[in-house]
Amino acid sequence: MFIFKKSLGKKNIQILAWALKAGKTLILPSKTCYMACANAANAFAVDKIYALKGREDKKPLTIMVADLKMAKEYAQVTPAAEKAIKKFMPKGSLSICLKKKKGRLAENLCEDTIVLRTADDLFLKKLIAALGRPITATSANQSGQQPAYSISEQKEFMQKADFVVDGGKMPKRAPTSIIDFSGKKVRLIREGSLSFGKVLKEVGE
Repeated sequence: MFIFKKSLGKKNIQILAWALKAGKTLILPSKTCYMACANAANAFAVDKIYALKGREDKKPLTIMVADLKMAKEYAQVTPAAEKAIKKFMPKGSLSICLKKKKGRLAENLCEDTIVLRTADDLFLKKLIAALGRPITATSANQSGQQPAYSISEQKEFMQKADFVVDGGKMPKRAPTSIIDFSGKKVRLIREGSLSFGKVLKEVGE
């Protein structure tokens, strides 16, 4: 395990992007909690995340994209979903379920739909852009355990990752709301920090 301080430095971003390209697992800070991350287009790397999480059922993993443009490369973004992405995702409060585009992501990541969110700070945006592909964005803890808000939490989990980026201690926040835009009607999967009604009002549903 290698520990890096969170930095926007070019060399730091390049090393971490190389690690993702090489199929390594990374622990990264986000606005909600620390995440267990890997190249979402690399089936071997995705399997390593499932092993870290202890998920035998291979429950689909959320992915993080750099921006709306990248979201459109990997998923079928509806007009309503695009409105929601532009309004709420920069705040780190929303994840959305969309139909995925075939042949772009690791086959063991999901089936017909994918839950995604956009990068919620500049560090993550630069890293994902340098990789050129989405990353997994699942909480850095074994299934059923509490999320980590500093690298001193979930130590056993952290030590199993290849790289850890220390972004300091983060305030505890409600998880993102997950809303399904993949069908004919917009549907709530999980209400977190963002109210479902607020999203429906924004997208005109």
